[in-house]
Amino acid sequence: IAPICYLAGRLKIEMDKGTSGTLQITNSRGQLLYTNSIESKRGFQTIDISNLASGIYFVSFLSDSQMQTEKIIISE
Repeated sequence: IAPICYLAGRLKIEMDKGTSGTLQITNSRGQLLYTNSIESKRGFQTIDISNLASGIYFVSFLSDSQMQTEKIIISE
């Protein structure tokens, strides 16, 4: 996954076309808040996270060949 963009309660994650795996969002305490299998057909994936409160979160992408985690900060 590439840099993540957060705007108006939506998270946009850029990824290679045809990439598939599991996307997870955890809070700073390690609690799993979101998990979903995804497949990128357009080169990006958009997720509604408007239910998350302000804070620090970690977005992880897991596939057969990689695991990558990015930190996001939501402040509203």
